[in-house]
This record gives sequence, C-alpha cells and structure tokens, in this order.
Amino acid sequence: MPNPLGFKSEIGQYKNPDVVVPANGPMPPAPAPLLCPGGTLVIYAADIAIVANCAGFAGFAGGNPWTNPVAMGALARAAAFIPKVTCQGNQCSKVASLIWIGWDCGGNNPRTAVAAAEIHVECVLPQPGDITAFKDACRGLGELPAPIFLGQGWSPSKKKNQRRKKKARRR
Repeated sequence: MPNPLGFKSEIGQYKNPDVVVPANGPMPPAPAPLLCPGGTLVIYAADIAIVANCAGFAGFAGGNPWTNPVAMGALARAAAFIPKVTCQGNQCSKVASLIWIGWDCGGNNPRTAVAAAEIHVECVLPQPGDITAFKDACRGLGELPAPIFLGQGWSPSKKKNQRRKKKARRR
C-alpha cells in the first residue's frame, strides 16, 4: 500500500499500524499478548524537527534515512516499543523487522524535517535448524568492505588466518 502520509522519499512497504508511538510524550500501553505462533503487530513512530536547511534531510541524493537523525529518531522510538510486545505462552520467539521508513523536508518559517518508521513484530516458533542456518548465512561476512551490525553491537571481524604483508627489505 502506498503511504497515505505523503512522504516524498521512502523505503519498504507501508502497512496500516496497530500501534502508534507519539513523537513526544509517553509510550502507549502494552498490547495484549500476540497469538503463538502467527500473531503480528505493526508499530508506527514519527519524528519532526525544525532545521535551518534540508541538507541531509530530503531525498536520496541529499540524504538517506540511515544518516538522517530525524529518521533514526523515529526508528528508535518504534524500536523502544518492541519490549512491550509479548507472545502467548513461552514457546514463541519475537521477530522484529523494519518494514517501512519515510522521510521529507520542506516548508518555510519554519522549515521542518519529518520522518516515520514502521516495525513489524511477529511471534514464531523456533525451528531446530534456525541457529545453524543463521551461522551459515553469516559465513564470509568478514570479507565485506563495510561493517554489518547484528543484534547488540556484534559485527564480523577480519579472518584470523589472513596472510600478513611482509615488510620490504631495504638494500
């Protein structure tokens, strides 16, 4: 569904939210526990700021959501709600995924940067091969040129057995 909010730049697929986290003020109350397995919930959060100019806040060329502090603020507010979501029983695991992020900048007196993000939370039963599949999927990540962060600050390190360059001998 196209976003009905009018953001000029967006990534992902907007969905109608189940929970809206306000830009300011207290978090909404915790929802009822989700069905296990298959229960889902979409969390929406937005942020807005008055800015001097739109450099870094609008479009893909002038900025992108990952370096845009307003977009990251919206994403952080949506992510802060995830611990309030629970699954029925103790068999299920929560899986949270960023499904949509939108951002824009414009106006005069005041010029504002706006952004919103949506996170989809689902209760799933873990499968016996999940850990092995995750390890297999992560194989070779140390060869990527840019760091990839998963979970609580984990990032792949360089391969331990790489050959070291020998220093050139002076003649």
